[in-house]
Amino acid sequence: MKIYYLVIILLVSPLIGFSQAVDSEDEVQERMPEFIGGQGAMFNFLGENIQYPEKARLKGKEGKVYVTFVIDKDGTIKDVEALKKVHPLLDAEAVRLIKSMPKWTPGMQKGEAVAVSYNIPINFTLSGKEKKKLKELKKK
Repeated sequence: MKIYYLVIILLVSPLIGFSQAVDSEDEVQERMPEFIGGQGAMFNFLGENIQYPEKARLKGKEGKVYVTFVIDKDGTIKDVEALKKVHPLLDAEAVRLIKSMPKWTPGMQKGEAVAVSYNIPINFTLSGKEKKKLKELKKK
C-alpha cells in the first residue's frame, strides 16, 4: 500500500512542477497604457482643460465626440482624430484636448513597450441654465 502511494506521489509531482512552470511563463507582462496618475487624474485633466467653443455654445451644439489616437512606445500621443463627429467646432476642440495631454505610461506586451490605439469619448453638454438662456434668446 505504501508503494502505491509513493507511485501516485511520483506521478503527480511532475504535474505540479509543470503546472508551476507554466504559470511563471504565463506571467507575461501585459498592460494597457495608462494616463499618469490613473483614470481619475485623466478625468481631472480633461475637465480642467476642455474649452467649450463659444460659437458652438451659442448655437446650442451638444454631443459626444469619440476621439481615437495612438499611445506610442514612449507614451506620447499621436495620430489623433475625431472618430465619431458631432460638429466641426466640438470635433476640433476634442482633438485639441487629446493632443494637449502629457505623456502616458505606455502599454506593455511580453515585457516590452508597444504602441496601442485608444478611444475616448469627449462629452459636450450645456448646463440647464445655458439651455434655458438659449431658449429665451431664440424666443426674442
